[in-house]
Amino acid sequence: MKKNTLKPIMFVLILLTFMSSMTSCKNSITKEETNASIISFFKAIEIEDYEAAASLFHTSQPTKAELLMEYFNSIEEEQNIDFSSGITIERYTKTKSAAYDIIRGGAYYEVDMILFVGEKETGTSLEVTLEFIKNDDGFGMYNIHI
Repeated sequence: MKKNTLKPIMFVLILLTFMSSMTSCKNSITKEETNASIISFFKAIEIEDYEAAASLFHTSQPTKAELLMEYFNSIEEEQNIDFSSGITIERYTKTKSAAYDIIRGGAYYEVDMILFVGEKETGTSLEVTLEFIKNDDGFGMYNIHI
């Protein structure tokens, strides 16, 4: 009798494991897509195209171009730098990825980097953290911290 009750339970567990692995694979975030977004984002900031930069944010975290402009202008003032003088990704220092919300099939990806602003001799290094998410609503940046 016990043998028959274990089969349906095992089937359900195997089915749930399979479904969660399929969802997380479907929405996993690749290094290539984050790198492409990072490059596009900082190119847009460099040429002060805040509309293009804002369009790279995920739909669950819509960001207005005006807010990005204010944010980057405040950093320029605080750090005495000018993003339009050139932005170079000096190096990536850490990446972290994880699955979240198995029901929606989401993935999270975090990148820490050193960003160089300006000329090599007189420029400034900044520590930057970018967060990305990907789910059934699409892929995009979720947060930036400089």
